[in-house]
Amino acid sequence: MPSLQQITRFYLYLLSFTPLVSYVLLEFFNQEFKKIFGILAIFLIFLTIGVKGIKAIRFRWYYVIFIILYLYYMGWDITLDQGNIARKGWAYDFFLANDMIRTLCILLVIDNVKLDKKFIDRIIKIFIGTALVAVVVMMIQFLFDPFFFTPEKFIHFNKALHLANDPYQVKRISIFGYASIHDLGLSFMPIFALLIAYLIRIENKIPWVILGITLLIVFGSNVRYIQAAYFLCAIPVLYLNDRPIKNFLIGTFFMFLGLIFLVQLLSIFNFNIYTYLNERIFDKTAESRLLALQIFLEFFPQYPFFGTGEHLTEEVVVAIADRSSQIHVGYLAHLFSYGIIGSLFLFTLWYYLGRTLLQTARITKFYGAYLGFLVFIWANVTLVYYSIFMYGLIFCFVFNKYYEDRYSNVIEYSLNEGNVVKK
Repeated sequence: MPSLQQITRFYLYLLSFTPLVSYVLLEFFNQEFKKIFGILAIFLIFLTIGVKGIKAIRFRWYYVIFIILYLYYMGWDITLDQGNIARKGWAYDFFLANDMIRTLCILLVIDNVKLDKKFIDRIIKIFIGTALVAVVVMMIQFLFDPFFFTPEKFIHFNKALHLANDPYQVKRISIFGYASIHDLGLSFMPIFALLIAYLIRIENKIPWVILGITLLIVFGSNVRYIQAAYFLCAIPVLYLNDRPIKNFLIGTFFMFLGLIFLVQLLSIFNFNIYTYLNERIFDKTAESRLLALQIFLEFFPQYPFFGTGEHLTEEVVVAIADRSSQIHVGYLAHLFSYGIIGSLFLFTLWYYLGRTLLQTARITKFYGAYLGFLVFIWANVTLVYYSIFMYGLIFCFVFNKYYEDRYSNVIEYSLNEGNVVKK
C-alpha cells in the first residue's frame, strides 16, 4: 500500500501536468480542474491528519484568516441568497467547491510533506517540457489560428469583446486555459519565475533558452500585465554572480538584438510592429482603470465597512454604462464588494503569505517562489481575481517548502556538529 508521502507526491506530480490533465477532465469528463484537484486536496489533508494525528500537523497561525474569510464570504452568500444552495447543496457550495477551503487544504498538505531534490528536479524537467510545448502552440496560435487548442469559453470571451478577428488585440493563451482562462498569467508566469531562479542557482549562468521561449509566449499573448510580469520574474538574472549592472547591460543588448530579429520575422507574416504598439500596447484601455477609480470613489462610501456582498450592483451597472465590464482593479473591486472589514482580512492574508515566501528567500537566496507570488499581487492591479488555487502559484509554496526544509536540515546538521550558525 502506498505511503502518505507517495500519495502526496503523486498528487503534486499530477498537478504539474495541469494543462494536459485539465484538458482531459474538461473535454472528456466535463469536470473542472479546481473541482477535482480541490476535492483531492481536501481528501489529502484529512488523510494526513489521520496518519500523523492532528497534533503533529504544522499549522501557520495566519491560516486562521482563511477560516475567517470563509465565514465572511459564506455570510454574504446566505444573506444575498443567490440560489447556490438550492442548485448544488450545502456540502458542495460551502465546502467541496469553496476556494478558501481548498486553498487552505493544499497549503496544509504542502506544509506537512517532505520534498527532496530528486522530486524538485523532476518537476523542473516537467516545467521545461511545458514551456517547450507552450511556445509551439503559441506560435501556431500567433501565425495561423488564435484559437488552436483553446477552450470554448475563452473563444466566446474574445468574440464578445469583438477581438477575435483583430491580430493586434485578440487574447491568446497557448496551452493554458482548460484549468482557468487566467492560467497563462497566474500559473505559467510563476512557473517561469521558479524556472529562472532555479536554473540560475543550479547552472550559475543565464538560461537564455527559457528567457527566449517565454518572451515569445508573453509577446504572443497580447496581455499586458503578463508582458510586464515577464520582467518581474526575470529579476534573478540581474543578480547572477552579484553583477547587476553588467547583467543588465548584457540582457538589454541581447533583448535589443532579439527585438530587431523579431520585427523582421514578423514583417514576413505581415504583422506590423508599429501598429501593434499603437493599437495594443499604447491603446486607450487604461481608461477602464480610471473609470474603475471613478466608480469606486462614487459608490464605496455608501457601504464602506462591510461592502455590498456582490461585485456589480444595479446602480454600478447603470453608472458604468457599458464603458467597462466591471470595476477593473482587483483591490478596488474587493473593497467595494466586501468593504474595509473583508478586504482587511484578505489583504492581511496575502501579506503574510508573501512575507513567508520573502523570509525564506532572504535566508536561502532563492527568490523564485516570492517573485512568482508577486505576479499574483501585480495582476490584481488590472485583474479581478482572488483565487490562489492556481497550479503555478501552488508550486511557489511547494518550492518554498523545499527550501525551508533544506535550510532547516543545514541548521540541524551544523548544530549537531557543534558549529555556530548565524541566521
